[in-house]
Amino acid sequence: MAFGLVRGLTQIELGWNSHSTIWPFLVLAGESLLWFVFAAIALDIAIQLRWVKPFSSV
Repeated sequence: MAFGLVRGLTQIELGWNSHSTIWPFLVLAGESLLWFVFAAIALDIAIQLRWVKPFSSV
């Protein structure tokens, strides 16, 4: 979530600084958050199915 939030907020800030409307930048920010959510869900499922081995916590 943190990576998607940082990327999304950067896009929103770019929209505030440009002279055009901010809506396209808000859509891009939402899209970034959704892609990171989908990746997290896919990774969790892959770990549960033992397709991917998690890092050991030392």
